[in-house]
Amino acid sequence: MYQNYEVAVNKVMDYLASNNYTSSIVYTHKRCYRLLKEYLELRQMSYSRELAQQWLDTVTLGLCSSTLKNYRRALSRIDDALNHREIQNTKNAYEAAQHYQHLEFWSKELLDEFLSELSKSHGSGSIQQHRIANSRFLEYLSQSSLKDIGELNHYLIREYYRYDLHKTQKIKDRYHSLNRHFLKYLADKGMIKASIPLTLDKFVLRRLFFIGELPAKEKECFSSTGSSDYIAPWDFYSRTLLLGSTHLQCHRYSKTIISTFRRIWSELFVFLEANELDYYQELALSVSAQ
Repeated sequence: MYQNYEVAVNKVMDYLASNNYTSSIVYTHKRCYRLLKEYLELRQMSYSRELAQQWLDTVTLGLCSSTLKNYRRALSRIDDALNHREIQNTKNAYEAAQHYQHLEFWSKELLDEFLSELSKSHGSGSIQQHRIANSRFLEYLSQSSLKDIGELNHYLIREYYRYDLHKTQKIKDRYHSLNRHFLKYLADKGMIKASIPLTLDKFVLRRLFFIGELPAKEKECFSSTGSSDYIAPWDFYSRTLLLGSTHLQCHRYSKTIISTFRRIWSELFVFLEANELDYYQELALSVSAQ
C-alpha cells in the first residue's frame, strides 16, 4: 500500500542531497515522513494531500515555528513527487501550497481547471506564479463568505485591492495582473460579469465609485430621465471596441488617442456594470462630471 509513498520519500531525499541541504533539514524531512506514515498505517489509509494536512493539524501545537515550517515544506515536496511534478525548492512553492490548502472545494475546482488549461500554453514557472496569486485571491473570497464565483462583484474586487498588501507596488501590480488573467478566463466562460477583470486595476479603482455610497443630493444626478435610448452595458462596450478598431484607425488617430478613448470606454463599462445601469448619454455626462 505504501510502495509509492516510499518511492516518493526516496525521491525527495535524493533531491535534498543533490541540492546540498543541511543535515538538520534532511533529518526534519525524514522525521516528518516517518510520522506521517505511522499516522496513515494506524488508519490503514493511503496517502492523500487532505490526510497529510489532517496529520499536520494534529501535531502543530507541539512544534516550534521552524519545525512546523519545515514539515509544511516536506509535505509540499512529497506531494510534488507523488504527483510526478518537479520538486519545488522556492518560497513561492511553499506559499502556493499554504494558500491552496485553505481553499474551499468549489474554488479549488475552478483553479485546477484554469491551471490545467493554462498549462497547454504556459511553462511551469508561469503556472506556479498563477497558482500563488490566484490561490491568495480565492482564499480572500472564501473568507468574505463567497459560496459561488457567480456572487463575485465589483465591490468585492475593490475591497480585495485594499486588503491585498505587498512589500512594493510593483509586486502588487504583478499579482493583480495574474489575477486579471484568471478573472478573464472566468468571464470568457460566462461565470462572472465581463467588466470584473477590468476592475482589478489601480487606475480604474482610483476613479470607480458606487452610486449607493454617494450623498443623497449627488445620487439625484444619476436618476433616470425617461429617455428610451438605453443601451445595455455589454452592447455599449462592444460598440466602442468596434469603433476603436475601425473608425478611429481608419481616420488615422494616433495610438495615444486611441488608447485614451479605449481606457475611458472601459472605465465607463465598469461603472455601468458595477452600478447595474444601462448606458444613455446624460448618464455618461454625469459620470464625467464626478
